This record gives sequence, C-alpha cells and structure tokens, in this order.
Amino acid sequence: MSPKEAYRQVKDLEDHPGWALVRDMMQKEIDMATRQLVDQTRPAEEQARRHGAIWAAYQLLDVPSRLLRRLENQIAIQEAEVAAKAATRSEQ
Repeated sequence: MSPKEAYRQVKDLEDHPGWALVRDMMQKEIDMATRQLVDQTRPAEEQARRHGAIWAAYQLLDVPSRLLRRLENQIAIQEAEVAAKAATRSEQ
C-alpha cells in the first residue's frame, strides 16, 4: 500500500465515529485509573501498574496521529525524490 493510500485509511479511521467511541471509552478508563491513583492505601506494585495502564491508554489514543505524521513524512520524501529525479532528467 502506498503512503498516500495508508494516509487516507488512517485519516478515515481517525474521523470514524467508532474511533470517537473508543477515544471516549479510553478517556473514561484513564480518568478512573487516575482517580484510583489518589488512593495511597494501594500497594506500590498496583500503583505502578495503574501508571503503566494510563501511559498505555494515552499511547493507544495517539496511534492515529503518530501514524499520520509518519506517513506525511514518507509522502514528503517520496515527492522530493520524484522532484529530484525530474530535475535531473530536465538537466540532461
């Protein structure tokens, strides 16, 4: 799949109502885990697990935007390579 097609598909995912549902659900889970961190009576291992869960949830929520940035860079590189080849051909 080309970077442009991948970009369109990831953009469609990001704009899809199903992704909005996932984002809302994950945000509620993050909020709940954050509130539970306030409870200092929990063992340190459980607190660490909750910190990890919050970090992982934020990472999941950021996947589409990270992929879009990466694909934008790939598209820009490809376009620059095409432009460089065209410039080289016109010089000959």
